[in-house]
Amino acid sequence: VKGEPTFSVELTNPGTAATDPVQVWAALPAGFEFVAASDSGGTADNKQVGWRLPGLAPGASKTLTLKLRAVAPAEGVIRTVASCAAHTE
Repeated sequence: VKGEPTFSVELTNPGTAATDPVQVWAALPAGFEFVAASDSGGTADNKQVGWRLPGLAPGASKTLTLKLRAVAPAEGVIRTVASCAAHTE
């Protein structure tokens, strides 16, 4: 759909051990609003989308998708951050 681009975020574990669970955030640029995200990603404030994922196996990769709607003429960058949350048992 025109004005509703879909973006991809690829996560990769190049290591030899599995990661802990992964949290990913994507900050939405001004002029865009959230439409949909893969893997149960969601937003509470329409400014940031978040995902909570299980760990990645060694050598594994995972692609997340994010669909936005342009609501005003704009240029922007989608900033993403991924972090592993250590298990506490």
